[in-house]
Amino acid sequence: MESTRRSSNHIYPPGSVLSLVTWRQKEDEHWFGARIPGEIESVEFVIVKSGPDSETSYSYEDYQGRSLTKASQPSSDGIQARQDYILSQTASFMP
Repeated sequence: MESTRRSSNHIYPPGSVLSLVTWRQKEDEHWFGARIPGEIESVEFVIVKSGPDSETSYSYEDYQGRSLTKASQPSSDGIQARQDYILSQTASFMP
């Protein structure tokens, strides 16, 4: 978290784990027209590692559905696209 607060260039140190949670929306029963998070659809992780010659490397994991079953790996292009997308996002912080 400290590296995301200090830097806007989206470079994370080895050992960092970024996650992206996607859920279905549902109607909010208390506010007309409002939508709130419902069931989780997926949780994706990008793990930052130190590779050979101290170069940064990444691994990607994807879990799907209510039981968060590990998903089959997409093509390497698909993995790269998801990693790039997750790494480009600005982290959200909660008090």
